[in-house]
Amino acid sequence: MRRRESSGWDGREVTAVAGIPMYAAVLGPASAPEVVCVHGLGCSHRYFLPLARHLAPASRVVAVDLPGFGRTPGPREPLDIRGLSLALAGWLRATGRGGSPPCCPAASWPRSRGPRTR
Repeated sequence: MRRRESSGWDGREVTAVAGIPMYAAVLGPASAPEVVCVHGLGCSHRYFLPLARHLAPASRVVAVDLPGFGRTPGPREPLDIRGLSLALAGWLRATGRGGSPPCCPAASWPRSRGPRTR
């Protein structure tokens, strides 16, 4: 039987991305299909623990903390949505999980246009 950390997760990964050690909590069998959970603003990996417990018997859940959230320190300058999505893409590449988030429309919106309003 696996020994769980006091946090309720099986373990953690720390991966350097652009000089920032990005933290991810893991739960579930290493041989199971992987589910990556990414929090929104104002959250961290801890938000996903109830979901991870539900999925863990059949999946390996990896919940990453973006820079400035949870156990991942922030950079010198705060990141906007584009910066956070680029950090996520860097983490996905660095951990061998792919190269880009599945969807992030705000990251591709041109800065020169400013915010979208109607």
